[in-house]
Amino acid sequence: MPSRSTPWITGTLVVLLTVVLAGEVLLPEPAARALILSYGLTPAHLDWATLVPSMFLHRSIVDFSFNALAIWVFGDNVEDRLGRGRYLVLLFAAGSFAGLLLARLVPDIAQPLVGAGGLAGVLIGAHLALFPRSQILMLTPTWRGVDLIELPALLIALLWLTMAGLAGGAWAPGLVPVTLLHELCGVAVGIPGARLLVRRDRMRCEWWNVPVGRHSPDRRRTSRDTSASSVNSASS
Repeated sequence: MPSRSTPWITGTLVVLLTVVLAGEVLLPEPAARALILSYGLTPAHLDWATLVPSMFLHRSIVDFSFNALAIWVFGDNVEDRLGRGRYLVLLFAAGSFAGLLLARLVPDIAQPLVGAGGLAGVLIGAHLALFPRSQILMLTPTWRGVDLIELPALLIALLWLTMAGLAGGAWAPGLVPVTLLHELCGVAVGIPGARLLVRRDRMRCEWWNVPVGRHSPDRRRTSRDTSASSVNSASS
């Protein structure tokens, strides 16, 4: 789905996650482990100060790749419809609530949990709440090789949740991957968060400056603009 505005916040977030991962990779293993122990979210010893820092740390490049890709794919449209200020509120408030919800569900886990899975889940939930029937253009294997195909956003979200959750590694009591649980917490918080913060004017067709019933983004003038132009021409 196209966006009218440039997703500066989403792009900056992906860059920050990449920089932090590069820093982790360059650190000696004991220092990287100490970083996760200090800033990871530990449900058994919950420290509110770790809610935001834990989102930016990752244990592996695979985990990071899944999260960064989801943030980029789903985040731009959400940023577009919320505006940058509200989008920032959604990211950090809803992301923190997702971490708190995870800690409440698995209070006995004593190892630090890190990753932007909850943050990615927030954006997936927000995207599904704002665009429940949207299609996303994805590189997809076909009988001819690899092709760009439009797939339902819900299908992509389900595939991502499954693959990213299983790739996380750690398992919660009850044989549920902790990463998957964190992502689902993000989805559960992101849906009401987006509905609360959405700018209604940006969900209307007029905001795109396209007449209702027309789907071409090249038509930049609304009927109101056309009427005003006609009046000006007549008075001239």
